[in-house]
Amino acid sequence: MAVGGDIKAIKINGQTYPVASDSSVTISGGIKNEVQSNGDGSTRLLVTNTPWTMSGLKISLGEDGTFENLTKVKELAKYVTIVLTKFDGATLTAQGTIVDDLSEDTKTLTAEVTLSGGGRPTPKTAN
Repeated sequence: MAVGGDIKAIKINGQTYPVASDSSVTISGGIKNEVQSNGDGSTRLLVTNTPWTMSGLKISLGEDGTFENLTKVKELAKYVTIVLTKFDGATLTAQGTIVDDLSEDTKTLTAEVTLSGGGRPTPKTAN
């Protein structure tokens, strides 16, 4: 039986951040198949590798300069190690960076973060 649940934490460039339990994280990317038509009615298949993306992450902000740390990672302009830990201890590890705008919500003390990178995240089940 498959079971879904919260994301416990996200580690970005060695720094671990708690993830808000109301985050609905979407992970996408990999192979994209597209069928295109030819003038004679036949078709052809185009296969494209797309970068992986993790979106919907709401990182809990603490008093330790979390938002500033996230901004510094984005400004590095290079891939860093990212480890997402699921509710059951299973992890996804990837190389990537923060993409899109960082937004800080001062009412909920969270920052919405989107991550992306090359290759594919490597899963590891919990022991």
